[in-house]
Amino acid sequence: MAQLNYMPEQDLLNIAKMDRHLLTDEVFVLLKGTAILIAATENNNEFKFECVKMKAGITYNIPVRLWHNIAMDKGSEVIIFEKDKTHLGDFEYQQLSNAQKLELKNLIIESNK
Repeated sequence: MAQLNYMPEQDLLNIAKMDRHLLTDEVFVLLKGTAILIAATENNNEFKFECVKMKAGITYNIPVRLWHNIAMDKGSEVIIFEKDKTHLGDFEYQQLSNAQKLELKNLIIESNK
């Protein structure tokens, strides 16, 4: 279990990569603020994004191997639950292209209305 607080790389309009875990699900719970949970399936190096505006106190599960990230507004706090030592090696990252960043930014804006 860990707490993720807002940081610039997680800003609502600044998501530049996706990550996934190969051995564990990951669970998110919004404590305060605004956060958009991003999930994506991949086909031929293209992502199909789905964005959900999180509600405080609700549990959100990202299944093993699903690409994801979380976009947050300043002052936001999220609790993360994952298998022990996941942060030591059970992850892959993929940088987003400029076109993917723009698409995701627009989806995040729409989800935050």
